Amino acid sequence: MAAELRCEFRCEFPGCDYSTSGFGNLKLHSRRSHPPLRVFTCAVPDCGYSAEHKSSVKKHTLTHTGERPYHCEEQGCTYSATSIGHIKRHLRLHSGERPFKCDHPGCLYTAKEKCHLTRHLQYHKNIRPYCCDVPGCFYSATEHCALKRHMRYHSGEKPFSCDFPGCEYKATERGHLKGHMLKHKQQSLKED
Repeated sequence: MAAELRCEFRCEFPGCDYSTSGFGNLKLHSRRSHPPLRVFTCAVPDCGYSAEHKSSVKKHTLTHTGERPYHCEEQGCTYSATSIGHIKRHLRLHSGERPFKCDHPGCLYTAKEKCHLTRHLQYHKNIRPYCCDVPGCFYSATEHCALKRHMRYHSGEKPFSCDFPGCEYKATERGHLKGHMLKHKQQSLKED
């Protein structure tokens, strides 16, 4: 049944024959393989930064000057930012404001950032745009990081290693390593 739900997304870039079962995968492919034209460049010698929009280059130049023209006005807070949007988001930490509300019936979820609400809504709509491309595997996820974690099971990659002396345990997920480390901690408490 899962195979019937999968659909194919094709890259529309001229001359590209890439296709995938997940829309999220297509978005990643497009960003990596067919970046937009970057016609505006940074004037700082040897920088090499370029962007699609002039405003992006203007904001980028602040990284060279160190200028952070937007400051938090909360008493005792020293936060400053390069954009008004960053300040608005920061102020929600002080106020606790969560202006983005889920409109799904019966759901009380609220978020500080619009992107968090967008991701949350994918759960209600059962939208899982990141799909595993391994033949015979029908895993899909709402977030790219979850697909990346899943792909480690196919590859056998175990990037999280136990640093306890003499232990060679490795894990595919950080949470699994944390659980493993608790065993070492409990064992050392028993020995004391």
